[in-house]
Amino acid sequence: MVTKRKKRRKLIFNLTVLHRNSGQLLGYLLDITQEGFMIISENPLELNKIYQIKILLGKEIDGHDYLDCAAKSLWSKKDVNKSYYDTGFKIVDSSIDFKLYQQIILELGFDQ
Repeated sequence: MVTKRKKRRKLIFNLTVLHRNSGQLLGYLLDITQEGFMIISENPLELNKIYQIKILLGKEIDGHDYLDCAAKSLWSKKDVNKSYYDTGFKIVDSSIDFKLYQQIILELGFDQ
């Protein structure tokens, strides 16, 4: 069975990603797909965990300057810069504002 990878889009600039409840910095959003995203961080993030995330947009999009969502960490690896870790997340929050999420992809993303 062949699985087709979802189209990844790099971001114009890296968005700050926080733990929604504590405000702790988790890392920075590097790229995004329809189903999830990748974060780069200085420390490895726990895998198979659902994180309550706040993504700071850096500018106002559709009247919002952040996006809240729940996402599960699926994989992690050392970044090309070995001082950092890349972690892949899948959105698991059915209450996410998908219209806003789509707008983030359109306004801040570009094809690799």
